[in-house]
Amino acid sequence: MHECSGVKRASVRTFQIMTRLRLAAGLGFLGLVLVACGSSGSGSSAAGGGSSGVGGASQGGAPSHAGSGGALTIPPPPDDSCAKFAPVYAGQGCTSVCAAVSCQCDPFPASYVSCHPAQGCVTQVDCAAACAADLGEVVSCISDFTVCASDGDCGPGRCVKELGQSQGECASGKSGARCRLDENCLVGKCLAIDSSGRRGCSSGDDGSVCNRASDCGSGHCVLSTGSFVGRCSLGGPGAPCASVSDCATGSHCINANEYEPGTCSPGAIGDLCASTADCKSGHCVGTGTGKCSSGELGQACEAATDCASGYCGNDWAGSGKVCTNGLSGDPCQEDVECKSGKCAHDSAGAGSSCTDGNLGDRCNDATQCVSGFCSDSRSGVCTTGAVGVACGVAADCKSGECAYSSSYGGGKCSDGALGSACVKDADCKTSHCAAAATGALGRCTDQALGSPCANNPDCASGFCVGMSDAAQCGDGKNGSLCLEATDCASGHCVDGPGFQVPMQCSGGAIGDLCDVDADCVAPHNCVNGPGFQDGNICTLGKSGDPCETNSDCVGTTCNGSTCI
Repeated sequence: MHECSGVKRASVRTFQIMTRLRLAAGLGFLGLVLVACGSSGSGSSAAGGGSSGVGGASQGGAPSHAGSGGALTIPPPPDDSCAKFAPVYAGQGCTSVCAAVSCQCDPFPASYVSCHPAQGCVTQVDCAAACAADLGEVVSCISDFTVCASDGDCGPGRCVKELGQSQGECASGKSGARCRLDENCLVGKCLAIDSSGRRGCSSGDDGSVCNRASDCGSGHCVLSTGSFVGRCSLGGPGAPCASVSDCATGSHCINANEYEPGTCSPGAIGDLCASTADCKSGHCVGTGTGKCSSGELGQACEAATDCASGYCGNDWAGSGKVCTNGLSGDPCQEDVECKSGKCAHDSAGAGSSCTDGNLGDRCNDATQCVSGFCSDSRSGVCTTGAVGVACGVAADCKSGECAYSSSYGGGKCSDGALGSACVKDADCKTSHCAAAATGALGRCTDQALGSPCANNPDCASGFCVGMSDAAQCGDGKNGSLCLEATDCASGHCVDGPGFQVPMQCSGGAIGDLCDVDADCVAPHNCVNGPGFQDGNICTLGKSGDPCETNSDCVGTTCNGSTCI
């Protein structure tokens, strides 16, 4: 069963409902129907029935409204039946993709493709009725239309009949489902649920639709002037209201008018308010719909006078204007929101905040810094302007030189001396900038041993040893520090002796360090040295040389540590 809700007609009236069927011997039938207005048993209704009067006792009377000039009459329900579309089905279930049923509607034609799980593909509809209805209502109805004579025909649902009719249409009976009588509802009553008088089930719980007080478990139905459709309310915080009488004792009804209900507010800090009288604190911040505030830190404000601290900061990152201390780090948008009179804006998106201008504090420009130097106008911090500190332009540095790399995303102050930051050779007094790649931030070098480097060509020796900013020129000789074989002239970079000793180059000669036999000049062997801190060394395997097994000895034997 299915209750359709109106879906506003699209400019192009073409809507297809795809149905997939999976059949297997002995496994029965499985069909999936895609519909525009939800699944079977949803709260909306696309239901049957004419307009021949009010179906149930719950729809016969009219609610009264204070100041409305008399009682409003609930109209008879509109024809929200599926029967009006007169769908015809092919039968035999959904064994293949259904053909489209077309109607020449004005101004655009409409196509309907749908399959009823029990009755098969739709082959015909009443085009006059279909063209006059919303597309969503049509396709939802024809894919789920079930005629009934009693509730027993509708599974767990209800059979909804027009007054005096012997047959009706199945509906779920759930909240919002199509109905004509209270007994059509599993829970609650059958009420008018919109201004057209369309009937639907309502549970009577807080927030559910009501037409009069007796429709609500709370005994309270909030109705706007001129409307017979309201909402059940307990009158608690945030509940709808038409007047203060709809709210719990001590609460206020905020912003109710003849068209829309208001909201119940107890007047606590942070609650909605329209005037100071609505707040227990006696202070309402904001015009129209504001919030109650006592002016404490973190509470809403519009101006500095709303805050006990005297500072109202605009936190554009999320919470709007709130009371602050105006101290460094507090949110702001204007300088007057800060005790220091300095609000550091951030174009990079991290938010604006007050600054004192001390070293490390945020800044927009040098005028906000006590030192007179700001690292970057986008999202900078106050610096000393010394060589090596962050910068964006030359004015950020005492030296008047900022080595800035767009690929690095920043720069460093430089004086061009050995080790200073650079991006190109012209930045260096040594005329050579050692950078990992063109345009990257590097370091000035003279290419001598121990000088900074990024790649082997940065060194006169041809050996750049180390990682990143720690790399320096080496000589590749036996005993020199290394990280990999290419750092050594011998092509062998081995572990140093003892524990936590850096790796070093090895020539593979007798007594040189090694890791494996291949690190030694043939026919030398790599064996554990005689001392605990000696490491592995290359030997000839002659008598007296260290050994671990007989294979380490030549013409002699190993007694466990020495060839004999």
